[in-house]
Amino acid sequence: MSVTITHLIPCTSYTFTVSGRGSGRQGPNSEIFTAITAAEVPERVANIVVIETNLVWDAPSPLTCEMLQYHIHLNLIKIDQCQPSDRNHSFTVKEPNLELLRLESYSTYHVTISAESAAGIGPRSTVEITTPQKDATASPANVTLKNSTNPQALVFTWQEIPCGERRGVIQSYNYTLRNNSSVVEQDVVNTMSVTITHLIPCTSYTFTVSGRGSGRQGPNSKTITAITAAEVPERVANIGVNETNLVWDAPSPLTCEMLQYHIHLNLIKIDQCQPSDRNQSFTVKEPNLELLRLEPYSTYHVTISAESAAGIGPRTTVEIITPPKDATASPANVTLKNSTNPQALVFTWQEIPCGERRGIIQSYNYTLRNNSSVVEQNVVNTMSVTITHLIPCTSYTFTVSGRGSGRQGPNSEIFTAITAAEVPERVANIVVIETNLVWDAPSPLTCEMLQYHIHLNLIKIDQCQPSDRNHSFTVKEPNLELLRLEPYSTYYVTISAESAAGIGPQITVAITTPQKGATASPANVTLKNSTNPRALMFSWQEIPCRERRGVIQSYNYTLRNNSSVVEQDVDNTMSVTITHLIPCTSYTFTVSGRGSGRQGPNSETITAITAAEVPERVANIVVNETNLVWDAPSPLTCEMLRYHIHLNLIKIDQCQPSDRNHSFTVKEPNLDLVRLESYSTYHVTISAESAAGIGPQTTVEITTPPKDATVSPPNVTIKNSTNPRALVFSWQEIPCGERRGVIQSYNYTLRNNSSVVEQDVVNTMSVTITHLIPCTSYTFTVSGRGSGRQGPNSENITVITAAEGITI
Repeated sequence: MSVTITHLIPCTSYTFTVSGRGSGRQGPNSEIFTAITAAEVPERVANIVVIETNLVWDAPSPLTCEMLQYHIHLNLIKIDQCQPSDRNHSFTVKEPNLELLRLESYSTYHVTISAESAAGIGPRSTVEITTPQKDATASPANVTLKNSTNPQALVFTWQEIPCGERRGVIQSYNYTLRNNSSVVEQDVVNTMSVTITHLIPCTSYTFTVSGRGSGRQGPNSKTITAITAAEVPERVANIGVNETNLVWDAPSPLTCEMLQYHIHLNLIKIDQCQPSDRNQSFTVKEPNLELLRLEPYSTYHVTISAESAAGIGPRTTVEIITPPKDATASPANVTLKNSTNPQALVFTWQEIPCGERRGIIQSYNYTLRNNSSVVEQNVVNTMSVTITHLIPCTSYTFTVSGRGSGRQGPNSEIFTAITAAEVPERVANIVVIETNLVWDAPSPLTCEMLQYHIHLNLIKIDQCQPSDRNHSFTVKEPNLELLRLEPYSTYYVTISAESAAGIGPQITVAITTPQKGATASPANVTLKNSTNPRALMFSWQEIPCRERRGVIQSYNYTLRNNSSVVEQDVDNTMSVTITHLIPCTSYTFTVSGRGSGRQGPNSETITAITAAEVPERVANIVVNETNLVWDAPSPLTCEMLRYHIHLNLIKIDQCQPSDRNHSFTVKEPNLDLVRLESYSTYHVTISAESAAGIGPQTTVEITTPPKDATVSPPNVTIKNSTNPRALVFSWQEIPCGERRGVIQSYNYTLRNNSSVVEQDVVNTMSVTITHLIPCTSYTFTVSGRGSGRQGPNSENITVITAAEGITI
């Protein structure tokens, strides 16, 4: 009952079942049994090759058992294919490949590899490999600039990249020549030198070179800076005058620095009007010469040559005329010619001297000013000018300057001239403005008006009184203050102006002088009789002629009470009735006239008093504490002479009827009730009296205030008591007319000798006092108390408490 199964695969998992078979069918299988074949030592690895950057090989075949690792031994025998070596290195890897980036590039190795499984290490496989090439890690060595006399060429050489850093076969060299950041030439050579031609003399270049193998380009060498040699410059060209400079083109092509330019100047004619033979030589750095240093508008022979580091180039000679400039002098001998025309001035002058005009004087610019304002500014080609349409008696200033092709030359010295005077025209627009008579001076007003001749003929004063008063005088200014004339009056005014040339024509107008405030108040202000106690009537007469000084358009009146304005208004008539006043009140009245000017003066103050009126009823008759008071009639404006009072007593002490009457008068609206029966009812009738009479009566019923009782409770009696420690007292009510109010309580006092034994208040008319001492003498008093203070005590009653029995 066993079996051996052969030809299986090592390291492989198998499942095994077994079943019995009898004479019948096969019996059931046993449970599945899993078994794994044992490992075996692996075979050799195969196909060891280099693929790109990896060393790879095939695992041993057949591969059924897991390869735990691969044992690798590396023997480096040649570095960079140019340097022998015997460097060894052993290690293991899990997978059948090795990254060659960890090895020397472009180098030869002996590689030995064996595989290891769980059963052990298999046999070795050995091959020789060359690692892949990479980019060089260094640039060509000793890059050098060779000397060259050709100013348009540069020669560079270099040496091979060092062994171990080229990392492959160097197939070519890439070089780059730059000028600043621009590439001038970039190319590839197989040699270790290069000559670059067609360059620019005196120019700075930079050169780099790098080696290239089968990989990418290696690093560039350090930058070498080289400058091409200088060359002798060509002729300068295009010598010409540009505005204020002599300019020329530097030699072409201009690549080398021009150290300087040699210039020779031969001046042959100054200002194109004076021959010369002046010579001058000098050098300049730039291809231009500022002509401000030379004579303007003059002829020169100019010779120029350029100099570089290689030497001086050939000369170029031209003839130039320097540009004109502003004249440095003004026209000579400026003169004013005599003129009788007051509206014209004539000026003449001579030419600017040679050497100072510095160009052709093409025209003359003249300016005539009045103060700082330009009157006329113009250009002439002659050396004289007549300026017309000027203003007589006016000061002008004149200047003239020459102008060539440049800017204007300097002005001549200022020449001041004054035009002649003329007789003035008529004055105009004679009008009255506020408080002044004004007029316009003759137009145009150019000559000074020495004075104005004025004649005044007054024909009507205050528009109410004829006149024929005359007055003549002169004034300096074209206005006359009318405050000196009669106001609101008519004048004939004649005015003429005078200048240095004489007096002009007259002009006459009629004027009315302005109105002013009246100088007097309305006349005869009178108070009219009036029986109305609430009105006053006043009247007055017109302000006198010559004092009203204008049309009186209205009258302003003011009525005052003390300093307060009661009424202030304007009226067009000469009387006024003022109503709604207060009777028996003193007022003051003033009135004034108003024209178109200010308000005239007030009249003298008139004092008036409104009439009295019969008073109204008194009001609010009430009892206030101990007084009967009432309000005087309203409004209270007239003096109350007195108050008439009638008293009818109808109940005394609220317990005894009566019909007692009493009449009298008082000055003030109050009555002291102390004079009346207390706690009693009265009918009170009151009327007020003024100067106009007695007013209507007012009647009310009042109760006078209560007062203290005037007597004590009567018939105070001691009641019999068998209690030796108690006393009983009784009394009767205070009589009507003496209690003077409601008796609200009784105050009693019990004394032993002078000591108070008991003191209390009761509402009844008897009291029992207990807790006393037998056989002891006591005194008792009692008093009544109303709404006022306590009434008087009763007479003392003396009593002795009873004896108490003796108990054995």
